[in-house]
Amino acid sequence: LPLVTNTEVLSGKEINLTAKEALLQINDKVKLPVYTYNGSVPGAQIRIKQGETVKINLKNELPEPVTIHWHGYPVPNSQDGIPGITMDAVKPGETFTYEFTATVPGTYWYHSHQESAKQVDKGLYGTLIVEPKNEEKVDRDYTLVLDEWMSNPDEGNMDMSGMDHSNMGHGNSSDDKEMDMSSMSHDMSMYDIFTINGKSGSAVKPLKVKKGEKVRLRLINAGYMPHKLHLHGHEFKIVATDGQPLKDPQPIKDELLNIAPGERYDIEFTANNPGEWLLECHGDMKGTDDMKVKIQYEGATNNMDKANAKENLPIVDMTKYGKHELGQFTLDQKYDL
Repeated sequence: LPLVTNTEVLSGKEINLTAKEALLQINDKVKLPVYTYNGSVPGAQIRIKQGETVKINLKNELPEPVTIHWHGYPVPNSQDGIPGITMDAVKPGETFTYEFTATVPGTYWYHSHQESAKQVDKGLYGTLIVEPKNEEKVDRDYTLVLDEWMSNPDEGNMDMSGMDHSNMGHGNSSDDKEMDMSSMSHDMSMYDIFTINGKSGSAVKPLKVKKGEKVRLRLINAGYMPHKLHLHGHEFKIVATDGQPLKDPQPIKDELLNIAPGERYDIEFTANNPGEWLLECHGDMKGTDDMKVKIQYEGATNNMDKANAKENLPIVDMTKYGKHELGQFTLDQKYDL
């Protein structure tokens, strides 16, 4: 199998995605067989402008059927990528064209919905960024996708493709499947490697900034467990959650952002503290220490930051963050429906 390539950014009216197998070098020790869109993990970033209509041609070169579901994005029902409900899964060797108009701006992601627990686990996801018509420009715009992996996938129950039900000795196969799924949903400890953009530990590519720049980080959790992230050395604002902009976000410092599976947070900070800083995951799972990325100021040589993944910090309370707007309904009005 070929090695995973760098994630490309695709834009324009027509985009080609090929689902295919590859090998992901997560760190200097672990290399895993993965499923990809366009040969990378995460798959290609689709970057379009609000109001544009886009065609996405999906070609399946995997040994099993596949789809694309546009997670959280409003698309016509027929384009939603749910096999057996909104479409037939795309069989090996076949193609399908998705078409929709990007009505809503924001940070989204896409992934397979065919046996999605397994296929997303194998890397079959990418990011969808829709730029607003009147976007407030930032100097740097980075997308960081979080995920977890097993260094020995054959030992976990998750990789059902490699499972041989015949010698497991649990009676008939439908029971096996139930058993696998139930044990799988509880034993998260087999995920011993945490990644950012498919890399772990020192293999994660540093984020370059210059003093005075405004930096946006788009954080997307494609994994199965929540991750608590700490941005060192800077105040930041949460400007959007799940693609939706927040009203009047306040600066936060030394609080953890707790990102649940499937969630997205856009945060912004001003690069006003030269040096080398970490954005790191807090907790005490096996993979925690390697889910971190360096933020490096250009020209700064002093490397003074220390990891502190065990430090107990407060978690941002999203129910109290930002200002609420009065909606069009109130509790004391009269309803006819």
